Amino acid sequence: MTFFHLANCLALGYIPYFITYKYSKLSEYSAFNKCIKVGAIYFFTQAIKLLALATIFPVTYDASDSLDAKSEIIKCTIDMLDVTGIYFALSYTVVAADCRILAVGMGWSAAEFMATRILPLWVGARGVEFEWKYILLSFDGNISLIQYITIAALLWIWLRLNDSSKITSTITILLVFLLYFMPVMFRLLIQIPPLQNLSLLPFKLVFTSTIGIYAIYAYFTVSGKPRY
Repeated sequence: MTFFHLANCLALGYIPYFITYKYSKLSEYSAFNKCIKVGAIYFFTQAIKLLALATIFPVTYDASDSLDAKSEIIKCTIDMLDVTGIYFALSYTVVAADCRILAVGMGWSAAEFMATRILPLWVGARGVEFEWKYILLSFDGNISLIQYITIAALLWIWLRLNDSSKITSTITILLVFLLYFMPVMFRLLIQIPPLQNLSLLPFKLVFTSTIGIYAIYAYFTVSGKPRY
């Protein structure tokens, strides 16, 4: 039974990636290698982030359960380096724009799933018959897929416009929110004792999906493609 629980968690985490690849233009362009290259850029970016976190912004951990807002803000500040990694991934992925956005978003989120969720699932979900936290951990990977495709789309639009228009300002605000304020907010909220046993994933899904819908609208507005 423990093996089936692990298999269910892995299926919940990775089947959306398979569906996204299989039933989008990624399979038509045979863009699997491009997703692998984006994943390599992800791991290189994380190595730079770890180096910066250890040298430039050393974080001291408190053994108590007190809320450490400073450490969480520093971590999320370092996470802004993801913008640079996604920028290079968009720049060096040579394919149609919509396929490029999907390849970068899916490759980045799949690599993040491997780096941050596979080991907890393998160690934790394999040892119990059922535990909701591992189901939610896999579901969080699905939200990350939406989030990074949205970030890739917004960054592509921002680079394409490159002016001071209203839509550029809106996209800048949304990128900062997705990459900085939302992670800070959820990391701080989850440390508050009354909220530690409460899943904040529905709120994260609502925020990410809402911005994703706007990203779709902005993409079709900028690219001039029909919305159907």
